Amino acid sequence: MDFDRVSDAMATAAVADDTSPDILDRMTPSQRARAQALEAFGDDRLLEAIFHWKKQEQAPRTPVEVAMMAEGLAEAGDQAAVEYAQRLGAWEPGEADLVMGRLLARSGKEGEAVDYLVKAFKRFRDDPWALPCMMRRGLTLVYELSLRDSKLAARLYEAVAAPYAVNVLDNYRQEVAAAVATASKGAIPCAEAYGAMEPDPPWRLDFLKARADCYAQTEDLRVVAAVDDLLTYLAAEPTKFAAGL
Repeated sequence: MDFDRVSDAMATAAVADDTSPDILDRMTPSQRARAQALEAFGDDRLLEAIFHWKKQEQAPRTPVEVAMMAEGLAEAGDQAAVEYAQRLGAWEPGEADLVMGRLLARSGKEGEAVDYLVKAFKRFRDDPWALPCMMRRGLTLVYELSLRDSKLAARLYEAVAAPYAVNVLDNYRQEVAAAVATASKGAIPCAEAYGAMEPDPPWRLDFLKARADCYAQTEDLRVVAAVDDLLTYLAAEPTKFAAGL
């Protein structure tokens, strides 16, 4: 039995399941480096993943390892990501599109990045096998780009407008959709995006404020309930120590 391959397979499976690989004392330095790289990849530390992987000499073999290299290099703006994205595309075209979107975004080509991100997330509506960690980071990138330009936001909304296969990351998708609609400055009806989360919206101050603002600006009747929720939240907040001085 090849214990190196067993160790690598277990680390890869953990990332695919959206959990952290075990870093065991009995691992060789090379095994440990690969496991640490995959741990960082699953934990959104993309540049750190590349750093750990380069401490050993084995080339990426599995789809998860190739995805890790592709996305990590893309985050660094390294054109070497393209070759890995092409390899990844043979297994997971949606993940490959995410990589290209990230690479273009980090290379200052936001408009082209949007095209790839929209294509990726439209694929995910029918593909239940993409890595959750990559999808989650992709949604965060959609949010990030939407804040840069209202026209980009209007185009990006298509990426988050509908659920993905088996409703993966649906709560986060809906929150990003609402934020993107707001960033579009009227090009996308924000009330539609916020309305998708009624009657149980995320109970966070920033979200409740944005929801109430959206309904007020669009003269939506749900503004009454939204303002009431916001006031209820504020009333329950503990008084800051300095306020009593």
